[in-house]
Amino acid sequence: MARAAAIAPSYLCLLENGGRQPSDRTVEALSRALKVPDGLLKVLAADKRDFGGLPKSEVARIGQLLLDIVLGLDSPPPVVLREPR
Repeated sequence: MARAAAIAPSYLCLLENGGRQPSDRTVEALSRALKVPDGLLKVLAADKRDFGGLPKSEVARIGQLLLDIVLGLDSPPPVVLREPR
C-alpha cells in the first residue's frame, strides 16, 4: 500500500496506528491506491466526535450511502454535511 501511494512504509504504519494525521495530499494518494473516493476515507477515519451535531437519522443515511458506494450500488444524490459547530 505504501508503495502504491508513494509514501514511506514507516509513515503508513504511523497513520494506521494513529500516530500521525495525514495531510489532504496523503489521503488523496491513499484513496487513489485503494481506488475509493478520498471523502470515503475521511469519513471512515472520522472520530465519533466529528459527527457530534448530526442527528442519528443523518448519520444512518450517511452510513447507507457509504455502503452503496463500497458495493457500487446506485444511490440517491450525496448528503451535504454541515460543518461541525
